[in-house]
Amino acid sequence: MTSERNIRVHRRYTWKLYPTVEQATALHEQRMMIVDLWNALLQRHEDIWRRTRGQKGVVHSEARSSYTFFDMTAEITDLRRECAEWAALSVWSAHGAAEALDNAFKAFFRRAKAGAGAQSGYPRYRRRRDGTTIPHRHSLFWPAGPGKPSDTRAKSGAGSGCLLRHKHGRSWSLALKAVDGPIHTRGMLPENAPWDKMSAANVLWQDGRWWFSVCVEMAPRRVRGQRPVAVDFDLIDGLARIDGALETPELLSRIAVLAQDLDRLKSERDRRWPRAARNDPDWQEADEEIRRLSARIARIRRDCLHVWTTRIVRRASDLTIRRPRISEHTASPHGDTKEWGANTKAVSELNRSVLSYAPAMAVQMFEYKAEEAGIRCDVLIDETPAIAVGSALVQAGKKLRRSARAAKTQGPGSPG
Repeated sequence: MTSERNIRVHRRYTWKLYPTVEQATALHEQRMMIVDLWNALLQRHEDIWRRTRGQKGVVHSEARSSYTFFDMTAEITDLRRECAEWAALSVWSAHGAAEALDNAFKAFFRRAKAGAGAQSGYPRYRRRRDGTTIPHRHSLFWPAGPGKPSDTRAKSGAGSGCLLRHKHGRSWSLALKAVDGPIHTRGMLPENAPWDKMSAANVLWQDGRWWFSVCVEMAPRRVRGQRPVAVDFDLIDGLARIDGALETPELLSRIAVLAQDLDRLKSERDRRWPRAARNDPDWQEADEEIRRLSARIARIRRDCLHVWTTRIVRRASDLTIRRPRISEHTASPHGDTKEWGANTKAVSELNRSVLSYAPAMAVQMFEYKAEEAGIRCDVLIDETPAIAVGSALVQAGKKLRRSARAAKTQGPGSPG
């Protein structure tokens, strides 16, 4: 049974923040500082690699091709000693940026070693305005009863730069280092979610709003079903076939309508403002509307898939999942300058429809939920998926174009 397994799972809960204008200004500055640090550490990593590649056996501390998390945090200590603005910010925010870059490089080298080639995902430099995360550790007071804060502090200890206090009902106040005054927030963990400890607490800038996201560790709550379930991702007629029966969550149909609105807004924006005028405040307002709608679509999709996969796992004693290689079968039909594509409109619409289902996200949800429920989950690759019709249409269009070109070259009077 699930309750007998001595494992712990992680769940993330996100609450909306309501900062004042002054607090929001400070938070924006902090998220851009984190981007500056990311870019600086990335530049440092590349400089060390360029200077030391091929120099084996060099002992000097800076003359090595490896720039580790320990190295980065040591330099962050010097940075905080020299720069007052970084000393005012929580040390865990800077360490969080270093840890994120270190993990990005580890993932890059792992994928490159596995032969991913151009898909290895080398870490990129970021624009300041695109910063979304202010990493934090946490120091937490949780309610022992209605309106009564507990005296038990989270294991992270004091001085973490992030303090969450209970007020009453669903209201909380969040105190952050280098931000004046408490930030109002609302939301609580579910009553049926007895958590052991928190492992992360980050402030996020998403959808034009501020959020507070916590990751908690707890015992698994999912239970296994009574019969095997087979999931075959169709992605043409609908999302998937469950034991042969086609299923598509209702909200995914709503996403298709919102996606059409999103495409319309993008077309109107691009027609109205040329690339050279994108610093125009009106263009930025239109772009912000597009960002919010895009984020809303992503949120609806994620919640919809979460409910759908939970329902299926709840009735399964084991799972067998057949999925296509999405990136291979949704390649762009436009081609390149040397070899043009074909049937671009039809295939592009097909690719857009397939990607709107987010099958990779659904498979990921199945895997971790099956692990939590203690059931087997086999993921098989479908070598002849229905979505391969897109590649077939492109090849057929190219073949038809070559035949037409050959017929035109030969002329009506040419033999054969």
